Amino acid sequence: MDQKTLLTKNLLEQLGISTDSKSLKDWYRLWWQNPRPNGFHSMRLTDRGIEDFETKVQLKSYQIDFPKPLDSVTNQFILDLERFVDGPYYINRKYIKVFTEKLAVQLILFGGDIQKFNMSKTMSLKNNNRST
Repeated sequence: MDQKTLLTKNLLEQLGISTDSKSLKDWYRLWWQNPRPNGFHSMRLTDRGIEDFETKVQLKSYQIDFPKPLDSVTNQFILDLERFVDGPYYINRKYIKVFTEKLAVQLILFGGDIQKFNMSKTMSLKNNNRST
């Protein structure tokens, strides 16, 4: 079972909601921006997902405001970002919300500049691949 399915199932159990296959599929679509299980493991939350994670499940989130709004949140930007974000997150043009303290600290150290963060991580990954 992949991380997203396991997390969905555990949160539904916490909320006292059935975890049969139909219920899992329905909640999967409500909470996850890219609801495809298996294969592409996007952890991006929908508007409903972030609301339920914060209010119903009461998970601690960290909001990092961007120094200036993003021009757009493109698919390529999201694909690049998801190589480095290993947990659930919510993003819009003004901020990103994450649920892991480590990632929140990393983003804060970049002054909330997610584009610099993304570029730095990508360059680091390329340099590490070159040296192996």
